[in-house]
Amino acid sequence: MFIYLNKTCYNGLYRVNKSGLFNVPMGKYTNPVILDEDNLRACSKFLRNVTIKQNSFVHCNPQKDQFYYLDPPYHETFSNYDGNGFKGKEHEKLAEFCNKINAKKGFFMLSNSDTPFIRELYKGYNTEIISAARFISCKANGRNKQNELIIRNY
Repeated sequence: MFIYLNKTCYNGLYRVNKSGLFNVPMGKYTNPVILDEDNLRACSKFLRNVTIKQNSFVHCNPQKDQFYYLDPPYHETFSNYDGNGFKGKEHEKLAEFCNKINAKKGFFMLSNSDTPFIRELYKGYNTEIISAARFISCKANGRNKQNELIIRNY
């Protein structure tokens, strides 16, 4: 069901409403590839001995040599993907989590908006500016390139 929704909804976006129910409209696809059997089997083989955990970062205990990729709702953009929102305080908690990863000698890579607030939270870490196209905006003129930050502790 998840693969079907991801391949047929608007731009592959996953979002839920305040009740926790998936609420992304259908995309406009002529012939979406829903079952790419070769790709699914290759991914299955690659991930055979990998543990993937889904949890809020506040419940994670960073470990040495573990890698954490963090892609939060971006600062000063739409942030209500789960009904709870993700505002300044949540970004501060996430920065604290990254500091814990760093202290435990783990590795993290985080993507976020290029805003003064985010730059201040991650001052001292390796920061790279990238230009990324926006495809999610409901307004065509809102789908332009914007600067984002890739922040790493390695």
